[in-house]
Amino acid sequence: MFSQTQQNKISNLLPFVFFISGSSALIFESIWFHQAGLNLGNSVSASSIVLAAFMAGLAIGSACVAAWGDKIKFPLRFYVCIEIIIAIFGITAIILFSKSTSYLTPLYTQIISKPSLLNFLRAIIAFSFMLIPTIAMGMTLPLLVKALYRQTSNFGETLGLLYGWNTLGALTGVLLNELFIIKYIGIRGAGFLAGSLNVLAAFLAIYLAKQESAFPSSIKTASTASLRQIKKLTMPLTGSFLAGAVLLALEVIWFRFILLFFNSHSWNFAVMLATVLAGIGFGGLFASKCSRKNSNFHNYLFYLFLLNGLLIILLYGNFGIVLSVFQKIRADRFIFAAAFSLMFPVSFVSGAIFTAIGSSFHDENLSESRATSFLTMANTTGAMSGAIIGGYILLPVFGTEMSFFFLALIYGLTSLLFWHGHTNIFIFKNEGGAKILGTAFIISIFAFPFGLMENSYINISSELYSDSTGEKRVVWRESVTETIQYMRKDIADKPHYYRLITNNYSMSATSKDARRYMKYFVYWPVALIDNPKKALLICFGCGSTANALKDTKSLEEIDIVDTSRDILELSRVVYPDPTNNPTMDERVNLHVEDGRFFLQTTEKKYDIITAEPPPPSFNGVVNLYTQEYFHLINKRLNSGGIATYWLPVYQLRPNDTKAIIKAFCNEFSDCSLWSGAGLEWMLAGTNSFNRPVSEEQFRKQWQDEKVGHELKKLGFISPEQFGASFVADGERLQQWLESADPLVDNFPYRLSPVNREWKDGVSVYLKFMNSEKSLENFVHSKNIAKFWPSNIKESTNNFFSSRWVINDLLMGQGTAKYSQLYILHQCIHNPLLTGYIPWALGSDYDAIEIVKSILSTVPERNWDIANMKNHLISMAVMSGDYSLAEKVLSANAELNDNNKKWEELILRIYFLLLVNDDKRVEQISKDYLETCDNPDVVENKIIKTVNWSKEAIRSGQISLWKQ
Repeated sequence: MFSQTQQNKISNLLPFVFFISGSSALIFESIWFHQAGLNLGNSVSASSIVLAAFMAGLAIGSACVAAWGDKIKFPLRFYVCIEIIIAIFGITAIILFSKSTSYLTPLYTQIISKPSLLNFLRAIIAFSFMLIPTIAMGMTLPLLVKALYRQTSNFGETLGLLYGWNTLGALTGVLLNELFIIKYIGIRGAGFLAGSLNVLAAFLAIYLAKQESAFPSSIKTASTASLRQIKKLTMPLTGSFLAGAVLLALEVIWFRFILLFFNSHSWNFAVMLATVLAGIGFGGLFASKCSRKNSNFHNYLFYLFLLNGLLIILLYGNFGIVLSVFQKIRADRFIFAAAFSLMFPVSFVSGAIFTAIGSSFHDENLSESRATSFLTMANTTGAMSGAIIGGYILLPVFGTEMSFFFLALIYGLTSLLFWHGHTNIFIFKNEGGAKILGTAFIISIFAFPFGLMENSYINISSELYSDSTGEKRVVWRESVTETIQYMRKDIADKPHYYRLITNNYSMSATSKDARRYMKYFVYWPVALIDNPKKALLICFGCGSTANALKDTKSLEEIDIVDTSRDILELSRVVYPDPTNNPTMDERVNLHVEDGRFFLQTTEKKYDIITAEPPPPSFNGVVNLYTQEYFHLINKRLNSGGIATYWLPVYQLRPNDTKAIIKAFCNEFSDCSLWSGAGLEWMLAGTNSFNRPVSEEQFRKQWQDEKVGHELKKLGFISPEQFGASFVADGERLQQWLESADPLVDNFPYRLSPVNREWKDGVSVYLKFMNSEKSLENFVHSKNIAKFWPSNIKESTNNFFSSRWVINDLLMGQGTAKYSQLYILHQCIHNPLLTGYIPWALGSDYDAIEIVKSILSTVPERNWDIANMKNHLISMAVMSGDYSLAEKVLSANAELNDNNKKWEELILRIYFLLLVNDDKRVEQISKDYLETCDNPDVVENKIIKTVNWSKEAIRSGQISLWKQ
């Protein structure tokens, strides 16, 4: 026999060993998935294939122990070898993933247009690279259960203890990886650290294995599973499979559901995954303690499955309460509360279910290693199936709400598999417990809150736009890749613009601000390239950039790459006329693929490559902003070709912005920085561009009837305004980037996961956009001398002086610096800015065209003045009829709140002073003062406004009035 001291060493240290192993496993899994995304693509199909390969390896490892585990006499010694194998081949897998693309590109190129064959190849690669380490990982739990069971003689206690600590180790690995490991030592460093943890676990196991020779072979007699016994295992096998399938399907549904209320930042994904792992881990430990007190804990399975079904419905139905209670706390903390309340309870019970089912296997006279192996094999296979079913069937076919219902129902039905056991142990010492829980579950099924998604939750994700701008949802769809909503802003029931919301984020729009910078990405390079023939667009959005490509007549071939088939298909919402839909143009080739993978595998070269992927801080998107990715873009450019790239700096901390720009400039020696619309910056670089186009070619787009009209509507009234959008290049840009490290594949967390200090960043960006410094840079720039026609360059200089007005108009709510009146005054009196009068009054040329159509076709009595007010005022001001503008502004003024009344009073006074109507100024001021609570203070403000306005109108200048 063995001593009590030996037992204590095993019992106390082995869970810690498995904790370390769990941390390593999750770090490896994270790194493999990241590397696979870089080299196999980040599309949903590619990610699902990698997940399936990972789960399959775990299942095979469990099956191996099921087949031969009873022959292993020294499980700890065998475990040492397994951990060393995980370390060696885990690191090898990372290296293989990183090297695979360069060797397999010729093969990818041949099958890139055949998705089925491509995905089959992806599966072979992922399975081959991860096969050995994942099989080894799948063997660890059965081996350690066999080793520890010899000390406890209680299978449920042993299984729950090891399973719980291993899962909590995985939780620790997730958080450490997200917060520290990748940030400080990079992807490859994280891989070597994970391998080191496996080696550490192996060394600790070696210490314990020295005692192993003193242990008897097994307390419970090992048995070989006969056909009859296999039939008896049908119930626990099915239960284990379904438990794994439902939980992984739930994880897919949960993540998608929570993303309706939170952005897809990598930190949010880490928190959600950590919550699930925490629930499972603590649930396993809870079951371990329960099993210590009651070795028949598996008889509670009937209740546990019923309870989980009930919890799914209750937590989904009451999630709105959580949102209302915690919505005022900071978003990166709110995600903890939301994830915990929705996912932790079900995950906790799932951890207990896993342990209890394991006990039911062991209760069928299976040895401890074989019982654990059958359990994990069935559970892991179920998890693999559940993740695929959840993502490919439940979400796109049935939607989130119906998926919750189905999964709750499956839990309830699965409980019937274990009905036989409940008769041995009752919560209330009689059948009352089963009746109460069963009745509650049945009631919850029949009272399921159908319609809650459509009537409540989906509205929360878009209420910012419906409440503030009056947009209405016209269509929404839960697709394989995201939840898609299209919002529409109408003027008198006529579409003004559309907005695409993916999950909870406004990804794209056809409003004038969005169209301006998106189309600028095309118009800018087209102005510089003499008759471009081929173009590539990565990410479609609402199709504005694609439309600009479509309208470029010289283009003969246009490739559009997007990971979402549904977004491409739903373009018909924005473009109901097929002749206007860029996806229907005969020159367009659509590719439902990851943009980076497409660049890696295509042999085509382009004159123009442009991209506007999701924000770089979103999960997985960082791969589309690294130096290696920009290298791929440069390689796919023809000589003299131009790349333009979206950089939403208002969503980034300055150091993050600099890391991306540094990465871009390391690959494009002539990189330059431009402002498409305020803080919607654009990176531009070329492949050996060395000759300026003629002035005639540069102005060509403005002479095109369709493109020229659109350019003017978007505020590019003359070609010179392209030059005036210049921010920096050359030495000035390099000095700004001097201390920055480039964003590279190995250090993706040089980007912050969440930008909470966005206003601090705005001040840095505005300072760097200083017009005088940008002009000085523009004048002396070697790149501009190389690109720009000399005559246009010289005439551009004057436009820099008014750029700050345009930037302020495009800056957006909360970041605009100057008062509306000051900006409007500049637009009225500066000849370079008269085209921006509608913008200064909250209108645009699209809206004005709609209103003109309404005025010419709809009787006056049916005019919706309130909805058309800003646009009518803009039309009056542009025609110089300031009296009419004041008259329209006064309509329905009594319906406005106090702030709005004051803002309109200021404008009315200004318009009246423009026509020297001092008498009416006095009258409207008097009327306003009669409604004020503090007329003396307000009267002083009015007097100052009148005096300032008169002086400004007389002299053409005005003091700066901050809002």
